[in-house]
Amino acid sequence: MAPSVTCSIQGCEQPTIITRPFCTDCCKSHCWDHIEDSTTHPCFGRERVPFQPRDESELIAFHTEESLKIIQNLNSEAIKAEVEALRPNHKCAVVHTPTTVDQLQQLTGGYNSHVIIEFDDGQKWVMRIRRREWKKGHPEEALRMNVLSEVATMRALSRAGIPAPNAWAPPNDSQASALPTHQYLYEEFCPGNDAHLLALNFFFNEKEQIFVRSYAEWMIKLDSLSFDKVGSLTFSTEGEIVVGPLIEREPHSHTEPYFIGPFNTAKEMFVAKMDVWMKETVEKKRYLPSEELVSYLMLLEARALVEGCKEMEQGPWYLKHTDERGDHFWANEKGELVNIIDWEWASLVSKGEAFASPALFVRIASDDRLSEREIALIEAYEELGRPDLGDHVRSGRKFRLLAEVMRTADDVENLNALRQAFLGSTNDNAQPPETIEEWVRIATLRYSQDSGLATILSRARASLK
Repeated sequence: MAPSVTCSIQGCEQPTIITRPFCTDCCKSHCWDHIEDSTTHPCFGRERVPFQPRDESELIAFHTEESLKIIQNLNSEAIKAEVEALRPNHKCAVVHTPTTVDQLQQLTGGYNSHVIIEFDDGQKWVMRIRRREWKKGHPEEALRMNVLSEVATMRALSRAGIPAPNAWAPPNDSQASALPTHQYLYEEFCPGNDAHLLALNFFFNEKEQIFVRSYAEWMIKLDSLSFDKVGSLTFSTEGEIVVGPLIEREPHSHTEPYFIGPFNTAKEMFVAKMDVWMKETVEKKRYLPSEELVSYLMLLEARALVEGCKEMEQGPWYLKHTDERGDHFWANEKGELVNIIDWEWASLVSKGEAFASPALFVRIASDDRLSEREIALIEAYEELGRPDLGDHVRSGRKFRLLAEVMRTADDVENLNALRQAFLGSTNDNAQPPETIEEWVRIATLRYSQDSGLATILSRARASLK
């Protein structure tokens, strides 16, 4: 069963929890009222036996269903016609269409499946297919906007001479869709290897040193590409690359315009996004019942800190890869960064955020000491004549912490560190709270006038009766 925007429980039309689109055990979707109710969702609260593999039969069937749908609907002749139209004067030699689920899943990641395409001159492209199973019934137009934004981002990078694959949307005048059931794009094939394991070595070695320096060189090139608005890149009706709405994993609405923005400043963007998230929380759409109080307080805290940040008012604005798991770095055998891929949720942010250390380079978020990789990155910028970019590595902690607490709200060390990073010596907590319960108590008093908080506190009290 594919995830839905409404609850899987029969007769329930309430929306699925945005941050928990489906259960990885039963592969069903649940609303706020049912997700933590063990009578309607038996998976909730189930104790797991340590080291005992869980039953993944439902999840495997879930993945297999979509893979089969993709295989059955791929149109090789339409693929050839489309890529030849996009690359005139070249013939498509072969489309490596998968014939089994295993073949497709070998080229499938968390959000995309891939098909390799070869031309008569040896050039390779990739057909990059958005997996619908994770998208919870997202509107088709929202998925299309996501694809167009990724194409626009890669094209802007490629045109600026910044190493990233060039990309193309399917031609509007195609006679037959290459895959009518899914949104997709075409991009250049990038040789190389996923570099995230390289940067996870316990000891910082020579190959990592090479990687960090080449990353610095890549970022210096990125410094040449800036924009006057905050949002995500897309195409105008005339086909020009422009700044459009902020494209994220989840649409900000399931009705038009789907995504918010563009904005004049990064501060406007963050405040607007947090306002949307707080509204969703009050409406029982965003967080689990057990998570919503601390998460809502986190949003109130983050919003207040961002509103006081002058740096987020200062443009121009730069591209940031917002899925920094590390597997977006593509390196050669020497350890040199040769490409950065997977740009589907890229956004425009302040220079301080764009040039802060990537997540793979840092210690745990609440640790304010520079890591060996960060020190090497600062030194590389200095050797390359750009010490100003090294300054952003030194001062970028608040952006890393902001992203971390918005992802996971219940770490008291991160919440304390966030306040310290934004407020510095003016921090009003002489003795930071040591537990999340103490932090919640303090934050509840600090933001007691917020009407949405009153609603959530009322729900929390009712659940204790």
